[in-house]
Amino acid sequence: MPTAPLRPCGGSPSCRALVANGRCPACARKREQLRGSRHARGYDAAWVRLRAAFLANPDNRHCVWCAAEGRTTPTTEVDHVDPFTSYDDPRRLDRNNLQALCGLCHRRKTASQRTGRR
Repeated sequence: MPTAPLRPCGGSPSCRALVANGRCPACARKREQLRGSRHARGYDAAWVRLRAAFLANPDNRHCVWCAAEGRTTPTTEVDHVDPFTSYDDPRRLDRNNLQALCGLCHRRKTASQRTGRR
């Protein structure tokens, strides 16, 4: 089976590493360090409790994006419909601002927010 050609690392313009996809290990580590802890990003004990309660609700067991396309996929992610901007943002812990997504749909949504499309 042929393999895809290696591409330049997506971590920084100055990185010369070639990778199959994404970032080289050094750039991936650097990005993770800059990202901050989950607590620094607003995912504290209150979020952990809200997430657990959201997932425990039988209505949230399947990905809403997949369901809209006629598929049944288990929920693995609790997503903020409208991303919160700060720790004090009321959308951070608003149950009405949450949706159940599978991992693939969550990655797609996150990528589209970075590029401005869905």
